[in-house]
Amino acid sequence: MEKELIEEEKNKPQWHYEVVKEFKKEVPVYDEEGKQIGVEEIITGRVVKKVLDDEVLKRQERINELKGLLRETDYQAIKYLEGQLTKTEYAETKALRQSYRDEINQLEEEIIAVKVNGIQ
Repeated sequence: MEKELIEEEKNKPQWHYEVVKEFKKEVPVYDEEGKQIGVEEIITGRVVKKVLDDEVLKRQERINELKGLLRETDYQAIKYLEGQLTKTEYAETKALRQSYRDEINQLEEEIIAVKVNGIQ
């Protein structure tokens, strides 16, 4: 159950909000005697848009790229399992595939850190 929640959290995009427009109003400012001494501009509202965080997006794009590279070498793994490649012939591909998986795991941990702690 916990592993499923972690997997689900890894795949959720990280968002933030950007202000598109602010609505402002000038209001009078008074001293203790009730005499107007100036005006102050206050924000009465904002229009915002939801934006996917660049750092998370970059990591997710790299993960997708690495998964594609894994898919491209699946046939070599299958050939090895079926005995059509020797251990020596498959060694380089095996190491490469492991490096892809290691990088994917690292990127997924970084995404979780960003989502939980705001670390980028």
